[in-house]
Amino acid sequence: MQIIKNDNFFMNLAINVARRNKGMTGANPSVGCVIVSRDKTIISIANTGIGGSPHAEKKALEGIEIKTGTVLYTTLEPCVHKGKNPPCVDEIINSGVKKVVIACLDKNPLVRGKGIKKLENSGIKVIKGILEKDAEDFYDEFFKRINSNIPGINIKIASSADGKTALKNGKSKWITNKLSRNYGHKLRLFNDGIMVGINTVLKDNPSLTCRLSGLNKFSPSRLVMDTNLRFPINCNLAKTAKNIETIIFTSKNSSVRKINLLKNKGIEIIKIPTTKSGLSLISALKFLGKREFNSILIEGGNKLIASAINSPQLNKVYWFSSEKIIGEEGKPSIGKLNITNLENSPNLFLHNMINLDNNYLKIYKAKN
Repeated sequence: MQIIKNDNFFMNLAINVARRNKGMTGANPSVGCVIVSRDKTIISIANTGIGGSPHAEKKALEGIEIKTGTVLYTTLEPCVHKGKNPPCVDEIINSGVKKVVIACLDKNPLVRGKGIKKLENSGIKVIKGILEKDAEDFYDEFFKRINSNIPGINIKIASSADGKTALKNGKSKWITNKLSRNYGHKLRLFNDGIMVGINTVLKDNPSLTCRLSGLNKFSPSRLVMDTNLRFPINCNLAKTAKNIETIIFTSKNSSVRKINLLKNKGIEIIKIPTTKSGLSLISALKFLGKREFNSILIEGGNKLIASAINSPQLNKVYWFSSEKIIGEEGKPSIGKLNITNLENSPNLFLHNMINLDNNYLKIYKAKN
């Protein structure tokens, strides 16, 4: 089959290159850049560096010769402002590239449209909107955070075929297969923080790390919602808190003595307001937004998932389901939503479905 090397082909490559470093670029989004010669030969490929530096365009342009007809493809409008990195627009202009293809505008108010305008004013031809929807989907959490100062939310659920997460006695190992669990660890890598409720900590004693070979060092921050500070001082999260950032959100009435014990373990304690249903999720998210977290993966329990699923910050729900059936005595995946009318149920649509060796991952996207 003949491969058609057009703008879509090269932009698709750039998006896939950007995906390689998703979740590892700090507050900056992971950008993919592909540079192509006049005869459609790929000259250079790069993505945003670990921690956010250097930017993809700068990496891709380093050490290459720009000839007539060279085209630069980038997944996000090049930055025009100076932060920790020099403006990518200036790097492109100074390189001699005369054509730039951009997937989507950067919705950061510091950049939006300004990067394109500067390129065009410098005599560079700019084409925008190539695979725009794919790119905007990829940057959804970043765009949410940059415009609202609140990170985007993703939810991960692992259940039986009939939507139960555990037996009545709490046993859940293993509801899904190894391939599904490995994919779940990959999701952890793609997010800046993993959030769970205190009951998940008490029941499972999780480590909440990315346990894929070579990727443990990229494990995201661990975040626990714990109204009454029942967090065990010798659990796995406490034992590793000095190596991996661990934050507990709790109420203003929590024990000062317990707070000091946990702080000595390397755990950060943040007091937030409570609501009728428990700790205020939006207050926790606002705190994380100030810390420049772009995306939070909520893994449980079902009460926390119920709070998150109707949030305006929701991006996707990753629902892993196995071939097992548990029945009504099993524990539900989602807590009380207090729905009395089906029209008020969470507004989601099926974005994708993946077969994981007789398990299925259904990816639902929020209708914003």
